Parts: sequence; structure tokens; C-alpha cells
Amino acid sequence: MHAGPAFALKAFEAGASGYVTKSTKPEDLLSAVRTVAGGGRFLSEDIARAVAADRLAGPRSVVEHLGARETEILRLLASGMTSNAIADLLNLSQKTVRNHHYAIKSKIGANNDAHLVWLAVSAGLVSMADARFDVDHV
Repeated sequence: MHAGPAFALKAFEAGASGYVTKSTKPEDLLSAVRTVAGGGRFLSEDIARAVAADRLAGPRSVVEHLGARETEILRLLASGMTSNAIADLLNLSQKTVRNHHYAIKSKIGANNDAHLVWLAVSAGLVSMADARFDVDHV
């Protein structure tokens, strides 16, 4: 679903064997299924290019220090969701989400929530298109 290299890398760290984006051609999706079913690994061409470009660009993203769950919570926080909404969405307690929130800020050196959002945007985890500005999520 997400075309950012950070998501693909976190997916593989979490145990994924393949990663394709929404823009993957149907024939490539079939190839991905065959490759993974045969025990291999698969990256869609667009995400493979993005991962390569990210790795060749130099300094690593702040999200490399986060686990897969922390990365997802950071993305949701940075997109404007409240801790309560995230807890409901991920079937976690509100306290667990708040603990993750605090740990994320500590791990990536965010001074406050505005800095946290800026770091998430810089890492490619969210874009303005992902932001939620409606009353239910702010």
C-alpha cells in the first residue's frame, strides 16, 4: 500500500517475503506471488528503485531505529490521529499507544510532537495527502 522505502524495509524486518505497491502491474503481482510461494523474496520495481535510491542517498532515516509497530504508530500519529483512535484501530490499550509514542520520541530524538511530525514527513512516512484534519481525528 505504501510506496516509501521505509515501509518496505520495515515490512521485511518484520518477516515479509515480498512487497508490492498499488501501482504494481498485474503480471508483476502474479510474479510476486509465485516467487514468494516458491520461497523467494520479491520487491516491485518501483519500490526496489526507491529503496536503492534511499540507500545510496547517504544518511539513514530516523525510522531505522524503530520497530515495525513503532513505525506504524508514528505514521498514524503524524497523519493526525489521536492516541485513542490509534488504540482503537490497532486493538491496543491507550496506555500502550502512549508508551509507544513516548518511546518513539525518545528513540528518534523528537523534542515535541511537531518535531515528531516533521521527522515522519522527512522520512517519507506521511505526506500532506495522508494528513487527517477532520474533527474526529485531531
